[in-house]
Amino acid sequence: MMTRRKKRILAIIFFILVLVITAAGIFAWSVLNSPYRTYSEEKLLVAILPGMSLDAASRLLTDHGVIRHPFLLKGLFYYNRTQGQMKAGEYVFERAMTPFEVYDKLLRGEQQYLVLTVPEGTSTLDLPVLLEQKGIKQTEFQAAMKSPLVIAQLESIDPSIHDYEGFLFPETYFLSKTDDAEKILLVMIGEFKKRFHPQINSRAAELGMSVLDVVTLASLIEKETAQGQERRLISGVFHNRLKQSMLLQCDPTVIYALRLSGEYKGTIIRADLQKQSPYNTYVTPGLPPGPICNPGEAAIRAAMNPESTDKLYFVSKNDGTHHFSATLQEHNRAVQQYQRN
Repeated sequence: MMTRRKKRILAIIFFILVLVITAAGIFAWSVLNSPYRTYSEEKLLVAILPGMSLDAASRLLTDHGVIRHPFLLKGLFYYNRTQGQMKAGEYVFERAMTPFEVYDKLLRGEQQYLVLTVPEGTSTLDLPVLLEQKGIKQTEFQAAMKSPLVIAQLESIDPSIHDYEGFLFPETYFLSKTDDAEKILLVMIGEFKKRFHPQINSRAAELGMSVLDVVTLASLIEKETAQGQERRLISGVFHNRLKQSMLLQCDPTVIYALRLSGEYKGTIIRADLQKQSPYNTYVTPGLPPGPICNPGEAAIRAAMNPESTDKLYFVSKNDGTHHFSATLQEHNRAVQQYQRN
């Protein structure tokens, strides 16, 4: 027979277990109803791929800062017996959400967005391919470029601008799946205007340049380097050469000229440097007639804020960085050192 002492011990253990379970329940309920967010993006895209397990999806959302504890999200699916009903899709998160809300989102599915990512330095020549991957035919894109509404939006930046290159701002766009090519172009031009139009207008005047000049120079900087610390220095070199009426001799302009004529084969040879084109800065003085790509924010800011320098030349060191020189003699030595092969 159980003694009174044993009964008391069991009662205490039972009481402690009740307290622990109650505390765990209160904690879980509190977390389930607490909005959570640690990601810094204004809009975060998380792709839940077809066939992805609930465990993998929960860990992915935790890694991205959408939920705090993966086991709570999994618990909601198991508790409601819906663990096989999570829908694949491209999910957009733009506010702090509770696990309950994330659960509902995954259960409903979210595929109403057309997520278009345009990398910095993308050319308008490449954009039709990106759009085609999203279901927008190239013929639709070409037709949209002739739209009076889109042309008017482009010319509102500067009446002298008649080409889209440079003004389709590189960004990740969250668009409706019903948006057509015309709407996409309007959104991209609108993003450029929102980000830079007023700044470029005032700064370009200070530099004695037009808006078109600034964006064109930014496109050269974008294509010349991916190193953030080099952009303003490369800008300084180009500004110096323009002031001294020197040829810019920018290799990416040669590539762009070849692409326009359909002659680019993946590399350039010495003969290409002498081919006549308004875009070839080895034979045509000054800036090209327009941008050679759509530059990003950092390149545009570098074009507007060149580093003060005496450098006039730079050459690739074949590691993603460049050697900068103030004299032709020093530059030739650097070319021999880094470009011997």
